[in-house]
Amino acid sequence: MAEPRPRWRPLLAALIVGAGLVYLAVLAARESEAFLRAVREFRPAELLLAALAALAMQALKALYHLRLCLRLGAPREAKVSLLRAYAVAQVVRYLPGKVWGLVYQAERLSAWLPPSRVLLANALQMLQTNLMASGIILGTLGIVWLGAPWALAATLLLAAVVELLHRWPALERLLLALWARLRRRPLAWTEIPADRWIATAILVLEWLAYYLMWWLLFGPRMPAAEWLLLSTWYAAASLLAILVVVVPGGLAVREALFVALGGMGSGEGAGALVAYAALLRALLWSGEIALVLVLGLGAPARRAEARG
Repeated sequence: MAEPRPRWRPLLAALIVGAGLVYLAVLAARESEAFLRAVREFRPAELLLAALAALAMQALKALYHLRLCLRLGAPREAKVSLLRAYAVAQVVRYLPGKVWGLVYQAERLSAWLPPSRVLLANALQMLQTNLMASGIILGTLGIVWLGAPWALAATLLLAAVVELLHRWPALERLLLALWARLRRRPLAWTEIPADRWIATAILVLEWLAYYLMWWLLFGPRMPAAEWLLLSTWYAAASLLAILVVVVPGGLAVREALFVALGGMGSGEGAGALVAYAALLRALLWSGEIALVLVLGLGAPARRAEARG
């Protein structure tokens, strides 16, 4: 399903991650007092609630992926397998790189979906998720940072585009064909039915869970405009980090970008921003791992039920 990766890519990824970690470490050391104060300011109950919000966000991502796979022809009796394979793939992608997450998922689902459709499901989810993210980020930054209420139009426009793509998969096909042509890698396509309202609603709920996570952490200690701005800069950094395709999960790249962007319009110093970036990475990781555990807990009972 995937071509062998060039040997230079792991080396380049290591160099980028290393440079990002050094940058963050230098900032944390330079402002160590602010860094340590930021680390100590969160109570365990706040961290637990924020981790639950991160888990909810990951569960919504898995639900969206499940609906995609069902639209691509996966049988309904495979729903648990589809969810578990997706959840584990999100964790596996951090190890040697995202491609291995796709390889793992394709192998686990080979009895239910051909590898080309697993790749297609991931490509469609990336397309729709990033379109919605672009709208949310542009609208929120426009309102909170620039003080331009009309920026909300960008959010509404891109949300409408996402819904149109869900309603008319032919538009999805056109965009993916352009994307595949740019990457010079053909992407197999199969006709899929429309998914009206529900898929778009799931993407919106993902963002509500994301902002809830930030509110649980920063709502008691910051004005709403400031934590909204920081949370949106973090989302923007995550979106930009996707462009650095050689780095699994944008590791260190996302955090470095957040620290650079977070100082714009925010009163937080670099030391505190480094601490927040590390905390958010840990929380998002915990959400991904918790989802794997939650989906795995019922596996023995399901096997026993199947044998009975």
